[in-house]
Amino acid sequence: MANEILYGKASLESFAPAIATYVIAALLVILGPLILFAGTLRKTKRVGLHEYGALSTAYSAAFHRRWIKHENPSGEELLGTGDIQSLADLGNSYSYVEKMKPLPVDLRTVLHLAVAGLLPMAPLLLTVMPLKDLLKLLFKVIA
Repeated sequence: MANEILYGKASLESFAPAIATYVIAALLVILGPLILFAGTLRKTKRVGLHEYGALSTAYSAAFHRRWIKHENPSGEELLGTGDIQSLADLGNSYSYVEKMKPLPVDLRTVLHLAVAGLLPMAPLLLTVMPLKDLLKLLFKVIA
């Protein structure tokens, strides 16, 4: 590409479809194998939500009976028990299961991978715009 742009008088814009195809193909090669885990992750989330939901319901009911309705047979004081922390930990565990996604990537990861794929082609931008303008644009994006 660089040879064609510098010596063959081709424009960078004429290579846009090839560059886009390269980035898409690279993303598919990198992220494609993760699709194999999507079914397992979906099933794990469904089972986890069911199991943690049942456990949370039972624990919350016991906590309510013990501390709200004052059915505390041992007469133990709330201050100093691990019941509240355990309830919070259980809620955090449930929220982690709830946040599980079928693919362990997000849009930010995809964008980082796309930028990493485009980095080797960045010097070709100098054929389209001067370094001064390119640096201004870069600082505007960063800031």
